[in-house]
Amino acid sequence: MAKEVDEDALDAAPQEGDAADAGKKKGGPLPEFVILILKIVAGALGAILLSATVSVIVFSMMQGDAPTQQTVEASPVYNLKPPVHEWFSSIPDVRASTADDPGRSVILKVQLAYDSKVDVRVFTELTARIPQLQDLIRRLIATKTAKEMKEREDEFKEEIKMKINDILQEGRIRDVVFIQFIIAESI
Repeated sequence: MAKEVDEDALDAAPQEGDAADAGKKKGGPLPEFVILILKIVAGALGAILLSATVSVIVFSMMQGDAPTQQTVEASPVYNLKPPVHEWFSSIPDVRASTADDPGRSVILKVQLAYDSKVDVRVFTELTARIPQLQDLIRRLIATKTAKEMKEREDEFKEEIKMKINDILQEGRIRDVVFIQFIIAESI
């Protein structure tokens, strides 16, 4: 009951009777139609993939080197730059001896910063107090050892600033800088 299969029909070589059918396509209209649809769908998918790739590349090029994450701006407190001050540089070199035994010689050239907009008359007062400022700095040097002054220079500057501000009546000093700070080595 099974249908017998002709083994000659399974051969790929054309037979004598099939010579007339060799010019015709086999399979019918349905398989050709399905193949055409598959080709159209494959072409459409290829076009979609190509346009997506081009879009990603163009978008990346338009972004340039921009970071992928947004950065948070730093607080203005962290971005503070030191203010620009007027500098009082009329104090001559201060020469003194340290508290070391034996005392070491120190030569110190100091400049004082002040805000001329806020402390209008401080320049006049500093000029009038030059001898007093020299003596104050000389006495401070005499209370310190050479090691203390070198290792804690910022604290020493702050102490000079506080002592000068204590005697001023017409304003205050904002900063102290050492233009020259020489401590002679003991012999």
